Amino acid sequence: MLALSDDPSISEGANGQLERLFAFVGKQRLTQELSSLERVFRTSWCPPGEQFSLSADLAIPTVGLMSLSRNGYLREAAVRRLIESGDCSVIPFLLLRLRDWVVKVRDLALSGLGAVLQNKSRDASVLEELARSLPLLFLLERSPKCSASMDLITDLCREAVQFDSKSAIELVLSGVQCSSWLAKLVLEHCLADSFLPLLHCEDERIAMMAFNSIRSVGESGNLIELGIDDFPALLRELFSSKHTELRVEALRSYFAGFSANRSDELAEVLKESLFSERAGVRALAQYLLKGENIEMLFRARLQNLSHRLDQFEEVKVSELVVCLSCMKQFGLTVENEEMLEPLLMHSSASVRAAAFEVALFQCLNRGQEDQFLAFLYRCLEDGSGKCIKVAIKHLDSKFAVDFKRVAGYIQREPLAKRSLKLMPHLSKLDFWQALSLLLFSFNAACLDDSDDAKKRIVVCLDNWLRKRNSSFVRPNQEAVQRARAAFNRFGKNLSESLRVPLEAVLAQEQS
Repeated sequence: MLALSDDPSISEGANGQLERLFAFVGKQRLTQELSSLERVFRTSWCPPGEQFSLSADLAIPTVGLMSLSRNGYLREAAVRRLIESGDCSVIPFLLLRLRDWVVKVRDLALSGLGAVLQNKSRDASVLEELARSLPLLFLLERSPKCSASMDLITDLCREAVQFDSKSAIELVLSGVQCSSWLAKLVLEHCLADSFLPLLHCEDERIAMMAFNSIRSVGESGNLIELGIDDFPALLRELFSSKHTELRVEALRSYFAGFSANRSDELAEVLKESLFSERAGVRALAQYLLKGENIEMLFRARLQNLSHRLDQFEEVKVSELVVCLSCMKQFGLTVENEEMLEPLLMHSSASVRAAAFEVALFQCLNRGQEDQFLAFLYRCLEDGSGKCIKVAIKHLDSKFAVDFKRVAGYIQREPLAKRSLKLMPHLSKLDFWQALSLLLFSFNAACLDDSDDAKKRIVVCLDNWLRKRNSSFVRPNQEAVQRARAAFNRFGKNLSESLRVPLEAVLAQEQS
């Protein structure tokens, strides 16, 4: 009733409150207001021939809220009043009642909706209401109660998307629940240039749907007529997409559209794609460049980078990582070893890990034991998860690794965090090599009071004890002695169910 006040500030505030209340349609808070709103509705419902007491602006929202009442007779009366108004703003209320649990109310809402749409002849105000109701239409299309009105709902969805494709695309890009459904509608009923933004959607499936639609239109018709003037330029733009599949398909389409006299330009594109941070793009480029000396391409790129030793921080991280990884893949060595030093101190852990892997690989191939071990311990000391993963992978080498020193890195702060970093990679070692590391890790977890780390180590030890007879070869005495020393030092912290069988296994191996 405050909305009827003569004071503009009071009436505006009350109307604003009604709008906020309407935003909570379907929420529990709304039901708390229904009893008072019912009274307003009943007192406002005048006998035939008398003027309706509520203002036109207030009547429809109030009666619309009554159409959500638990009382079926009241919902039916409210729906009839909404239909009588003939205003397009009743469309969302009538759409909601298409899911009503009372068949009579559903049928009334369906016939009333048809009448309102027919009277308004699909003018702009109707289409605007439909466009704002797209998420609601999505829910209705999936409701079994709306089977009788499905044809009408489908037509409304199509008209809403065609009328305001921009709003529909904004809804898709916002990540609402109905994103995929809306994207299909847009791609089916709108021009290609209107759904170009979908190529940059966070959802890879939607981005691929948009790309496949554009590509199919290009194969069957003229893209220029649909607003896409330069398809190759669009494909080149997609080379930097965050979605791997989209990058690969864009490169494939770009390649397929080239003629023989443009092969040089294509070769340049493919050579640049060799250094993509996406493995799928690199693999496709490598396949399409068959016959080229790819190894020399990588060597030349790294050599070019070596001329900018003091500017490594300005080079793209992905370019450095890919270049280093591919050097190792093709068995290429870094001729200028001084070039590795700034890479080993790079701010990116990915670059440092790739550089350590190249350095370890080179030392291993050249038989440089001292340099190999120095790089290995330095890699462990780095502390980042990626560098520790590289170090663990190289512990099982032909060189004499000091496992006591390796375990010392585990004992540093933060103890439990360092232990958990090692855990996923210890399975790559023979268990007799990993046993002492696990025991040191368990002690570190005890000191740091990390139950998570302790549980994971216990599971690892238990699994080994059950699989030991079939999965592991007999260890050498040095590995057994290392494990025995670690067990004597830290075994007392283990539970008896683990400590007793471990002690028996160690005694058996020593004998």
